[in-house]
Amino acid sequence: MNSNIETRGVLLPRLVNVEFPGIVRNVEKLIDTFGGMNFLTKTYNHESARLELRFRPNDCHSHSTFGDRVSTNNLLVKCVKKRRVDKQGNVSFVYETRVVGIIDTTYRFQSMVDFQYLPMARKQQCDETKPRYESIIDKILPVNPFSLPNRSFNADAPLFILPTIFSRFDSPSDYFYRNDPKYKDKSLVEEVERQKMSSVIGINRRSRSSVACLLNWNDETPTEPAVSVIENASKFHPSEKIAEEVKQCFEQRPIWSRNALMYKLKCSRPDLKYILPCIAYYFANGPFRCMWIRFGYDPRNDKSSKVYQTLDFRVKHAYAKSNSSEKILAKRSIYQYQLPLKKNDFEKCRNRYRASVIQHDSFFPNSAQSSAENERLTEEKLLASFSFRPGLMPAYRQLFYQLCDIEVDDVQKLVHANDGSEPDFCDEKDGWCLPGTIEQIRSIMSTIVDEMLEKETRNDVNKESSDDDLSDDEYLEYIS
Repeated sequence: MNSNIETRGVLLPRLVNVEFPGIVRNVEKLIDTFGGMNFLTKTYNHESARLELRFRPNDCHSHSTFGDRVSTNNLLVKCVKKRRVDKQGNVSFVYETRVVGIIDTTYRFQSMVDFQYLPMARKQQCDETKPRYESIIDKILPVNPFSLPNRSFNADAPLFILPTIFSRFDSPSDYFYRNDPKYKDKSLVEEVERQKMSSVIGINRRSRSSVACLLNWNDETPTEPAVSVIENASKFHPSEKIAEEVKQCFEQRPIWSRNALMYKLKCSRPDLKYILPCIAYYFANGPFRCMWIRFGYDPRNDKSSKVYQTLDFRVKHAYAKSNSSEKILAKRSIYQYQLPLKKNDFEKCRNRYRASVIQHDSFFPNSAQSSAENERLTEEKLLASFSFRPGLMPAYRQLFYQLCDIEVDDVQKLVHANDGSEPDFCDEKDGWCLPGTIEQIRSIMSTIVDEMLEKETRNDVNKESSDDDLSDDEYLEYIS
């Protein structure tokens, strides 16, 4: 992106606006509340990150508040008031305005900013109309408790009891409550209800699939989406072009995985978030679980749907596979966890990402385009997330493949081994395949992954050894 915009011959800079929830008297201290200019730049470069604000940056007990990133089309106008006195002594005022820049990105703090729970106590001797408080952190947390006599804590320490639980979010959200699933046993339902009554917090969390049509294996096939699903999708205005392309894909093929659609249509996951529930449903269990199925189509009655069955493939842990933790990453890691309140809603900030550096004077960004090599690697990783073939390393340690996307001759022979003689009823475990077929396919795929990992490890070792064998003269010639 161009850092400046030309308007009627005038070059206007692009600016970033921060609506600070307070009175600003010192700009340097203001920037310190955001962690400094480097942290501001890091936050701006992340499309879904929220701007963290600490009113007391040096206090480790200060609770942060977060600002949401929104796209704006505002102008920063400088207005100067000039006082003029004519010859008769009459005083008049003239106002001069000038456009300083264009504000296309704004951070707004609309969440709770007073969510604090600090270890403090009210002073005894103070004015009742103006109460004052003092910190008791040194009294409740000894500096070195093991140096005390008899290694005992101070019994006279003030009592400070924290709340049972804090909210993970700082803004209200809508909940889509659903009825209890019908497939549960009656005794199990009664036990769950009994535990809910005896639990203060609750044992269950809300299901993530709040708008999609989620079925169990013995449920009836829906013919159309619910009215609430369509109404919810209309609020977010999904792309009509992508919606039409998704419909055409389901007309050509009744069952798809989300990653396969993303690869075929060259779209992102949020693009399909509100489109798929309007076109397809999916099973929570059975041989077609986690795949999107066109409304009105029942794979349990169509033997030709065998090739679209789901195969849950998992790569074993690193202790069983040499260097597998380096070659094949996990989808989620506890070391990459980010609190929900630090992440902005993708729908609010999509198409606003610009890799840039915010300068000190005017939050002035410089754009940086992603290279073609990064795009190629991203596309290759997306292909490896739903398609399996020799030479293509799985994108993650756990993946859901469709049998038709496993491009291995031995696997396809097993899939089509009973063509024309499929069972009368679709089995909940093996589907339309012969019993034990899924386990045999997993064994073949594990062997192929083992060979790929072994080859990659051998190549890395050879590369390291060849680099170490170079003498100083050879190394200088090698890098010249």
